[in-house]
Amino acid sequence: MPCWPCLGMNKEEEIQGTQSSQFPGHLPCPFPAPVSQFKIADIPFDGVNGWLLQGETVGEVVFASFDKELNVPEHKHGAQWEVVVAGQVELTMDGTTRTYRPGQHFAIPADKLHSALVHAGYKAIIVFEEKDRYKPQE
Repeated sequence: MPCWPCLGMNKEEEIQGTQSSQFPGHLPCPFPAPVSQFKIADIPFDGVNGWLLQGETVGEVVFASFDKELNVPEHKHGAQWEVVVAGQVELTMDGTTRTYRPGQHFAIPADKLHSALVHAGYKAIIVFEEKDRYKPQE
């Protein structure tokens, strides 16, 4: 069963994703248009790709795709809300670990310490309070 953003795409498009019009021939996007037309986020983790939608004064949305498993160490930042599109993530806050799967969502309050184990194949829509959590690639 394809992830919900892939519904309506043929099997080849679902597997290959769509090309980013921002950088033709660079980084296939696992999300359909118009996401594939967003700027590519400069994310400092190997195997993590993101497409970025930023507000002018507040907020940022990242459509993220994880090709590899990633253990994100404990950290904090502004408020975050995340919707799982495909795969799974194990989020730890206050000593409690919870697993989230497609269709589920979670919120992380501002300045709340948290860590995560993100499994390969994970895709999510992540909303950050900060307008510049990630910058576009140049």
